[in-house]
Amino acid sequence: MGASQRRKGAVFEREMARRIARCGNCCARRNITETQTGLASDIDAPDLPVTWQLKVGAKPNVWAAVREADEASNGTGNYAIAVVRKNKAKGRPKQDIAVLPLRDLESLIQELRGTGIW
Repeated sequence: MGASQRRKGAVFEREMARRIARCGNCCARRNITETQTGLASDIDAPDLPVTWQLKVGAKPNVWAAVREADEASNGTGNYAIAVVRKNKAKGRPKQDIAVLPLRDLESLIQELRGTGIW
């Protein structure tokens, strides 16, 4: 991986940390340890029960992102969420999606129903 790809990934991780902190009204920051070991969440947000995996590129591998988030969350009780950004191209804006395993979505829905939010 070249320096420009690493820089693009780091910028994306910092942007997502700011967005998560803002919408979750919590502290969130880029997890530097993950960049060294590859075995943790890309974003450290202790108040949220989520293991984050972020990918950015022209053709980001969504399946790999979900698998890595799922593996990193194994045994933690966290939801595994992959956020993937497809680069902008001529005439097309950048596209962001969030993906999670179906069992995590089911658990999240049950948890939200139990809190009375839905």
